[in-house]
Amino acid sequence: VINTRTPFFTNDPNSHPAMKDMPAEHLHVQRFLSAPVIYNNEVVGQVALANSAREYTDDDLVVVRRLASLYALAIHRLRAEDQLKRSLEEKTVLLKELHHRVKNNMQVISSLLSLQSRKIDDDRYREMFLESKNRIHAMALVHERMYHSEDMARIDFSRYVRELTERIRYSFIMDSGRIRLAIDVRDVHLSVDE
Repeated sequence: VINTRTPFFTNDPNSHPAMKDMPAEHLHVQRFLSAPVIYNNEVVGQVALANSAREYTDDDLVVVRRLASLYALAIHRLRAEDQLKRSLEEKTVLLKELHHRVKNNMQVISSLLSLQSRKIDDDRYREMFLESKNRIHAMALVHERMYHSEDMARIDFSRYVRELTERIRYSFIMDSGRIRLAIDVRDVHLSVDE
């Protein structure tokens, strides 16, 4: 069946050409029915029955051919699901890499603003640079949360708020131990758009 791609049955296997040169220890076959499982024009297996209590008929062969077709559909579905899973995993990895790179680029911009602000004597302008740096940090933190998240569609906003306030507190004061943060935020998950 696998070589010829043709379903068949026999109620007299000893006279069938496939039984020639069969090893002596092979299971004794009284009756045999088989149909190929074909997927995408490729034989991926066979459905085989042997030694029924009654003789096989053309009707039995029709049923087994239909069963082989169902197996082919099942194999097709499993392969398609595997391909979808692999594709989704690839996209997830690429998306996480994108968020990681965006975060890194924002950190570079933030560092450049920090370096530039050190050369500014006017407190008002230096404060503007620091505010811009903190805004970029806030956006970079979103991207960092995204590439560390298992769920790429949602962000744990309460965790984000805690991390953001810690970073802002650290950037504004030299002795961060002198200020105590009181954060009151529920466990909220926001979508990427929010």
